[in-house]
Amino acid sequence: APDHPLAKLPKPIAIEDLRDHIQLVVSDQSERTRGRDYGVFAYRTWRLTDVRTKHALMREGLGWGGLPRWLIADDIASGRLVELDLEPYREVRAPMYAMHRNDRSPKPAASWLIDEFKRQLGCFNELEPGVWTEEEPETSRP
Repeated sequence: APDHPLAKLPKPIAIEDLRDHIQLVVSDQSERTRGRDYGVFAYRTWRLTDVRTKHALMREGLGWGGLPRWLIADDIASGRLVELDLEPYREVRAPMYAMHRNDRSPKPAASWLIDEFKRQLGCFNELEPGVWTEEEPETSRP
């Protein structure tokens, strides 16, 4: 939030400065990651189970944390949230692909979803048909 103490520090904000402020963290409830933390730098954390609650608490200035850009774009544009330049974090962009069988087109729902990703995200990568092939099962090889 614009009135949060971290928003008033010079950029980039060092990890030492982050540690003294409450970090809002969405915790994975699965057994695979129990006891592990990823991207947690603060000494004090509030553990949450969903991104929407984290978003609401950040807007109220109760802590800091990372959220997907698509979720906070309107808040940043309106000034309800400010983007922090944090030393240990850098924005990550990941490619997105839709894969389907070569011998048929995606069904209508899948085609709609692909078109929505293209329209809303504007970052959808397309491969030429036939780039991905399914290997033969080991049992059918000579």
